Amino acid sequence: MLDNSVAGADSVQTVEKYLDVAFDILKPKPTSSSCLVTIDKDHTPESILANLLSLPSMILSDEHLISRTAKVLNEEKEEADIIRATYGRLLEQIFALSQKTKHNKKLGTSCEQLLHALLRLFSMSEFIGILRILLRRTDEGIQQQVLHSFERRLNDTRSEQSKSYEAILAFLPQLASLVEESSDLPLKHTAMACIDRILEKFGKKDTIMVTTIATTIAGPACLGVEDSKSRVMALLCLATMVEILRDAFIPIIPQALPQVTEFLAASIEADAEDRRLHNAAYSFTSNLLLYVPWMITGPSLDRVLTISHESANAEMGEDCDQNRVDTLNLLAKQIEPKELFGALDRTWTSAITEGPKAVEEHLLVLRSSIYQRPKSFISKHSSSLTCFFLKAFDLRRIQFSPRTEDSYRDSEVGEVEEAVNETAMAMIYKLNDTAFRPLFMRMMEWSTALKDGKKGLQRKITWWTFLGKFFGTLKVGL
Repeated sequence: MLDNSVAGADSVQTVEKYLDVAFDILKPKPTSSSCLVTIDKDHTPESILANLLSLPSMILSDEHLISRTAKVLNEEKEEADIIRATYGRLLEQIFALSQKTKHNKKLGTSCEQLLHALLRLFSMSEFIGILRILLRRTDEGIQQQVLHSFERRLNDTRSEQSKSYEAILAFLPQLASLVEESSDLPLKHTAMACIDRILEKFGKKDTIMVTTIATTIAGPACLGVEDSKSRVMALLCLATMVEILRDAFIPIIPQALPQVTEFLAASIEADAEDRRLHNAAYSFTSNLLLYVPWMITGPSLDRVLTISHESANAEMGEDCDQNRVDTLNLLAKQIEPKELFGALDRTWTSAITEGPKAVEEHLLVLRSSIYQRPKSFISKHSSSLTCFFLKAFDLRRIQFSPRTEDSYRDSEVGEVEEAVNETAMAMIYKLNDTAFRPLFMRMMEWSTALKDGKKGLQRKITWWTFLGKFFGTLKVGL
């Protein structure tokens, strides 16, 4: 802990002199440091530095020094000029020291901690001013170090208390330019992480700025990069932007959504599964469903459903299953029911092809949507829903007439039929007697329409199974 009477300028100048000693230790023939340390086979320059570099980090991290420096810089005293000048020289020293010790992991970490401590010394506004200068340097390693420090500062900044949000938001275009122009992937990733953190904390304060940045993130230099991590980070950024911009994000959707469904399909390919990309794509899609659900219609909606069938069949793990099911639940809740019912009907064959799990999730979407709609709406669309259920009731016949190596097992057909019957009962409970009677007759006629013995028998088994569910449920209701 520093004495409060020690001036901020004195402290940073002390650190500067300390680093002069560190550089001298690394010389082939040390001069000024030779009277302070002994270098021999047991005490190498690197081991000595590893012990020494913790002290300047401690000095610069002292809360009293940080507080006093902020006060001095705010008042623009003569001491402020000394601090700024020394600060610039310290940065140069740390960067040079990082280059000299970059092959030593422990010393590299120490230099990074020292840089972080130095960058924390200034207020966020002053810090961003320094960042703008540092990011013009050609050394991408140094650029990445300072961006890591900025990201840490953002993590420590509470959005409701920050007085520097204007300076932080004004820094977004420079970060976006870095993402767009840099070919260094680690640097690009760090810049994108900073953008995402700024959006989470302050994005709602300047939606015009966020709209501008969204075009870059959804473009070829970010979402279009042939790198999984870049795509994942871009998708998460875009998901945050959807939440912030809502309707204002609509112009970006035609550019982004086809790529997202393409990435989702690629993430479940055999021998090339990518769980992080899979989950990021579903996170983005979920936010579209939450804030602009009317933008997912027609072919786009069909594509989301068919890829979800493939995802269900891919067996990528519990977290992937949960992300997919959460998105499907949002489909059931947010998509206009007539649009959703049509899409579920059009993609039923896709669900069957991908297997029982896909079919059950498909039916879950329909059942959830039915539960959430009023009786008047279900009654109005009961005829089209019945057409769907007649397709679903035919699953047993399709699987078993004839049986093939790809046919569902008996137990799987039983489980699917249970889900079909439960979903059909959800519809029936919302119909009055006048609406239900003709539908019941239509179902009964369907069950006896096939004259082929084996195929007709499969339909009858399905119909009897449904009747068991139907009358059993009515009995419980009574």
